[in-house]
Amino acid sequence: LQTMALMPLHTKMAASHVLLSQMGVNARVPLRPFTAAAKTARIGIEQAHVCCAFPQHRLQCASVQRVPRVQNVGRRQTVKVAAQAGEDDQPQPRDATETAISVGLGLLWAAILGYAFTLSPNQTPYRDQYFLEKLVGLGSQTTEINPVFFALFNIMGVYPALYAAILNPSARSRTKVPLAPFLALSFGAGVFALLPYFALWAPLPKSQQQLPPKSELGLVRKGLESRVLPALLLAASVYLIGMASTAGDQAWLGYIQQFDESRFVHVTSIDFCLLTAFLPFWIANDAAYRKWQYQDSAAFLGLIPLIGPAIYLLLRPRSE
Repeated sequence: LQTMALMPLHTKMAASHVLLSQMGVNARVPLRPFTAAAKTARIGIEQAHVCCAFPQHRLQCASVQRVPRVQNVGRRQTVKVAAQAGEDDQPQPRDATETAISVGLGLLWAAILGYAFTLSPNQTPYRDQYFLEKLVGLGSQTTEINPVFFALFNIMGVYPALYAAILNPSARSRTKVPLAPFLALSFGAGVFALLPYFALWAPLPKSQQQLPPKSELGLVRKGLESRVLPALLLAASVYLIGMASTAGDQAWLGYIQQFDESRFVHVTSIDFCLLTAFLPFWIANDAAYRKWQYQDSAAFLGLIPLIGPAIYLLLRPRSE
């Protein structure tokens, strides 16, 4: 400083700025000739406005920047946020309500399974065999199938496709239970294959409920997200419902009689009713997952067998 007193004025100014900058950056304790004020840590850098204490030089205040002593605050916050995100990815235990629902659905599945194989009517086992062979194309051409039951049997092939489009991806489970095996089995076993998944299912955390971009979808998922599939399902549903509706009184009386006698017809009819009953919940769940603006009224479409779910699939938001 004594040397600086002998320098020209412009040299003094340059040297003092350099000196202040170096002292402000490297100092770990407050400097006696200077006073620190107005500290800011928004971006992790502390700004200290220091003023020269030598009135004879009348140097203007200079702003210097120095790294704060605690530099790991932002790092700790980042680690904390990452830890919270990791906790969301970990499977969370079921609460009491979810456990009760799971137990109830498991008992329902066991009860229906036991009823279907032990208590349901089975007065015409040979005729059931003929019906099944005829429906899969192996039976005699002279075997007549009730048109109402023929429509119902084909409807049971439409419902699994509707469920596949509605459950994917919104019904992915927090418990990491895979959905695909249950969907594949539902094309042959209907609700008997889906009920175990419903019992094991737990909703995803809110942070994970978002649609993946369209570019990340596989071939199957793109097909389930397209409007082509629900359009075909809607056309098939209208045709099959029309077939059953126009079958006539004798056909309906024959179906009611077969429902009382045939295990095949009886269990298929119960399967249809259960698949219809579960759809409003899963439609509401899918609408909430996609954050659809009409999600409050989406569940009502599930109350219309076949046609309502197909219309929902046509209207719901899609991956972009």
